[in-house]
Amino acid sequence: MSKNLSAIQTISKVCNVLCKIVFVFSIVITVLSAIGIVSLAVGEDSVLKIGGVNIRGFVEQNAEISKNEMYAEMIKGVAMGLCYTVLSRVAGNYFSNELKAGTPFTNEGAKEMLRLGILTACLPVAVSIAYAIVCSVLEKTIGEINAPDGFGFDSITAGISLIVMSVIFRYGTELAAKSSAGEISENTDEEQE
Repeated sequence: MSKNLSAIQTISKVCNVLCKIVFVFSIVITVLSAIGIVSLAVGEDSVLKIGGVNIRGFVEQNAEISKNEMYAEMIKGVAMGLCYTVLSRVAGNYFSNELKAGTPFTNEGAKEMLRLGILTACLPVAVSIAYAIVCSVLEKTIGEINAPDGFGFDSITAGISLIVMSVIFRYGTELAAKSSAGEISENTDEEQE
């Protein structure tokens, strides 16, 4: 294995572990945020109590944030958690399959990278738009919520970068196939003449 390929495999191992960690944290954030929403709605019979204080009590004691703003924050937590659960799972699958193949230059790897790029560019934006719609509906039903900003619009750049990488990986796959067939050396000899 070449030095560069060894470095790629090491990076893939690290990224695979990070994707698993992000996946677990995303699930935890989603579940805790959903429990928080239910706890706020239930009130005194809160599902989640910490040190004898439920979430509604925490909100009432904290003068800087209203119950409606807490709803918005927890809805955002659910939305972000779900979004990053999906993205970390798809990215983790890519890195697992890359490690099995031993190279990023496979057709399947290029397809997975393309899928990851499209999801990275589109999913956070779609979730952010859905979040804004939910917050608008909540404002109409429960009053002003001063919803925090959405998220995801910076993901478009990352998604486009991953899409470009998928094209590079597809081209690398073609070059590897030509090299194993001996076509590259023939083309370079023809170009030299």
